[in-house]
Amino acid sequence: MVATSNETAARGSQRRVWGATGGALGKWAWAAEGLATGEDADGRRWTPDEAEVGGQSERPLSYIPDRLPPAASHPSRPPPAGCATDDGGGDGDCSRWVGAGGDTPPHWYITLFCQYMLADPPNRIVHLRALAIKDGAFLASARRADGRDTWLEDFSCAPLLSDVLRAAHNLRRLYIRDLEPLLASQPAVADAIAGLTRLRDAHFHIVGKATLELLARTAWRPTRLVFGVWRDGSARVAGDTAAFTAYAPHLRTLQLWQVACLLESLPPGCVCAGVRALGLGGRIPSLGGVAHAFPTVRTLTFAPECSVGDLPAAGAWDALDSVFTSMPVPPLGCAVRRLELRYVLGAPLRRYTAQAVLARTLELIRPSAPTVLACALAPGVATDVLRTIADAAPRLAHLELVLVADALDGDLGAWVTQHVACFAAVRLQSLSLSAPGPATPELAMRIALAAALVVPSLQWVGVALQPRGAAGFSGGATRGCTHHGPREGGNGESDAERFERPHVWFRVRRMQGPLLERLSSARGEHEHTRLRAAGEVVAE
Repeated sequence: MVATSNETAARGSQRRVWGATGGALGKWAWAAEGLATGEDADGRRWTPDEAEVGGQSERPLSYIPDRLPPAASHPSRPPPAGCATDDGGGDGDCSRWVGAGGDTPPHWYITLFCQYMLADPPNRIVHLRALAIKDGAFLASARRADGRDTWLEDFSCAPLLSDVLRAAHNLRRLYIRDLEPLLASQPAVADAIAGLTRLRDAHFHIVGKATLELLARTAWRPTRLVFGVWRDGSARVAGDTAAFTAYAPHLRTLQLWQVACLLESLPPGCVCAGVRALGLGGRIPSLGGVAHAFPTVRTLTFAPECSVGDLPAAGAWDALDSVFTSMPVPPLGCAVRRLELRYVLGAPLRRYTAQAVLARTLELIRPSAPTVLACALAPGVATDVLRTIADAAPRLAHLELVLVADALDGDLGAWVTQHVACFAAVRLQSLSLSAPGPATPELAMRIALAAALVVPSLQWVGVALQPRGAAGFSGGATRGCTHHGPREGGNGESDAERFERPHVWFRVRRMQGPLLERLSSARGEHEHTRLRAAGEVVAE
């Protein structure tokens, strides 16, 4: 529920982060006791630097003590060193530091955090560089008329939060999931955020009219701005995105995952020439207009839920390098070095049949002529489809295939021999394959050898195997929220993460036949990164 700390500047730039494991408990317990700094088990000192609050999928009592004494009664010593876990282990009495009940409202943790930071601002808030307030942070339990419990929004902690933000002059990174209802409940939060002159990275999931009004009067100039969904019920107002004009010289990354419609009201002539990474979702009124406003984009990402209007003119995106898409978008009118298709080929996708998905995908691949191609395949996809893809991408050098299935009906080696052979004609240099199967080194080597035998040009092969039932093998349909960035709820693997599984990598040496050299994990990861950069031109 609450994450993290750093060592002091005396320790240099080395970071020590807690909050993902039970080991965070003792450290946060010290913070909750009001200590400006503390010492870990090795005697090294730390001060607050980052914090995360919220997240319904996490157990709140893993990180927070069961009660916070008033500031005047804070003890002068930290808890016993053995209190770094939440299982009661250790050599001291941990009962004060481990929550014993499960009925604590989530917003209480924000209150704890704010009280701690405000108890000594010169030694605490001054160190705060990043703050993330996640899903469920503003909730309180309530009893319904039928006697059952439910969750309601509770922004009673917002005044304290606004006090912290007003004093957080060094804050660089801010994520607030429920920003729009928070601003509606507590306008003082908007005033505090508007004054964060050093803020450079802003991520707000739920946005609306109040959010745009906030942006119009901010003193900060973000280099990264991320919006999630529009959810306030109000009508759009002409000129409500005028702030983008002021941001234009500074923005490098803009991600509008389900609110690309905001681009409809960009001021005439607005050109954000500095934006290099652009994420779009929802209704995209005109890709031609987007290309005009963001002419130097190098990385373009399409979220699962998006509809595309008219297309850009040929050559409008001459600098475009990489495209990541969760739906078969129309051709973009330019070559693309790296193309990652996050939907499943051979499976239906919302309003498209499986056949329509394949047809639209080929229309996208042909003019893109990628050097690096990544795609997910249904197990029953025909070899003719892969041959057509190979013919449509004659410059292909690195191929990434993810076989989306819980299990194969037949032998994985036979599948590789039959399907990977379709790419022999394009002189493929490297292949990464992720598929269901027992994660044994022997099977990985056998699969890599099968690929090397049918594609004589292969020099590198990576294999990722996952047993039946492992996260991510959903059997076909693309799930929502597959873009990069925090996923709002849900478990398992996103469509983007399918391509990030750890692989066992082999180097293929050619003698009378292929000989495989297994690489270390670090070397394999390095080579994977290098192969993905095949043909990349470094921007000035």
